[in-house]
This record gives sequence, C-alpha cells and structure tokens, in this order.
Amino acid sequence: MFAGHALSDGTHYTYQFQRDGSLTGAEMGRDVQGRWQVMAHSMCLSWIKPVGKRECYEVRMAGGEVQLSRSGREMYFGTLARLIAPA
Repeated sequence: MFAGHALSDGTHYTYQFQRDGSLTGAEMGRDVQGRWQVMAHSMCLSWIKPVGKRECYEVRMAGGEVQLSRSGREMYFGTLARLIAPA
C-alpha cells in the first residue's frame, strides 16, 4: 500500500515511500530521510535525518485517508498518492 506512494496532509509533511524501503520527504519545511517497513498492521520508520530512533505506528484506513497512531493517539493523518516515476 505504501511502496511507490507519498503520504501527505498537504501542509505539514510529505513522506515518499520508495520501493527499496527508503523514505524521503519534508516535515515542517525541513528535509527528512529514513527507512520504512510495514509489519502486520504497523508502519515502522527509522529516521536518518534528523537522527532519531525507530518509531512504529498502527495503520488504519478511514475512507480515502490513512491514519497512523501510536498508543491510541493519532500522530499522522493524510492521503496517499502514487509517486510519478522519473522520465
């Protein structure tokens, strides 16, 4: 579901999930990089830039929206869009 797609709320963040497990994007105007992995109903992100620890979120779909939550608290809510392959 995430491979080859971008997750964005349209304002605060956009994460691009590459098929090789890498993650690039922007969060509040800053570039971010990391790795991503889906396990069962969880999405785990390991941040490289900014340096951070691994964070895992429960994944839920609500209509056309994706919700990532941790310990029952919504952390990210946005829509998925297919990445356009470079020409």
